[in-house]
Amino acid sequence: MGLFKTPSFLGGKAKDEKGGKQPVREEDESEEESETDESSQAAADPLGLRENPPLSARGPLKRPASAAATRPQSARGQGHAPLPPSGSQSARAPAGVARAQMPPSTEEAWRSTPLALEAANFLGSIALQTRGLFETVASASDVGLLAELLQQGPVPPSAALSGAVNPHAAATLLVFHLRDRPEGLLSKKTFARWLAIPNMQGAAQEEEAHALVKMLPKETRGLVSALFSLLRSVAEEHSTYYKDGLSTRITALSQLFGPLLLRPTQDKEHPMACRAIQALVSNPHLVSVP
Repeated sequence: MGLFKTPSFLGGKAKDEKGGKQPVREEDESEEESETDESSQAAADPLGLRENPPLSARGPLKRPASAAATRPQSARGQGHAPLPPSGSQSARAPAGVARAQMPPSTEEAWRSTPLALEAANFLGSIALQTRGLFETVASASDVGLLAELLQQGPVPPSAALSGAVNPHAAATLLVFHLRDRPEGLLSKKTFARWLAIPNMQGAAQEEEAHALVKMLPKETRGLVSALFSLLRSVAEEHSTYYKDGLSTRITALSQLFGPLLLRPTQDKEHPMACRAIQALVSNPHLVSVP
């Protein structure tokens, strides 16, 4: 189970040609029991945060035998073109560090709001053409590689669409950033006011949302605007793929990002936080403030 541990509505369950459940062979019984245990854990920890602490709390992370194993096919072809030109060799491999281990500097990098903004802008430029953003977790090495590239400047959309860069690494980096912030991206001081956003309509809702965004630090405002614009595009791509309606996909994403962005502390606050994020993903202009 990965970091995102999204509920089952982000994908369908396997069925046989007649629409029934696939038969379970005797040799698969132990595997089925293991999956049941994982499902129970997922219900208690839907974001998988307990299984994915900051890298400083873990040991060295292993990279798959081949980089291609973790790079999904892009919406515009396969293949893996050379990485974008760079003045530093580190753009092609973490300088002086074995590829099987994530350097501590990478964790420090994804804690950076400007770097998270670069990742959000990059993803926003490719979201409609990229299958399944926020539905999979990239390898530690791919996240580290992308972090180094972003530190050198914007990564062109063509790098992901050609297969040169793993776009899911940017999505993973962005979620790690939101997870590891000292508090939610949307200020804790105005938590109750954010929860009230879905209960408002029209001009009153827009004015309140704009007022709340203006209370955030300037660099945070840019990330908030880029993030919700991205999530709307991701929801549209998911809807096109799953064919179950845009509102269904927005609801699914809000259940992932509600706890990340607002950090509810009580059970009763969780659905309220998700509804608030759902309203903002549905109407990203509410948080688009110059």
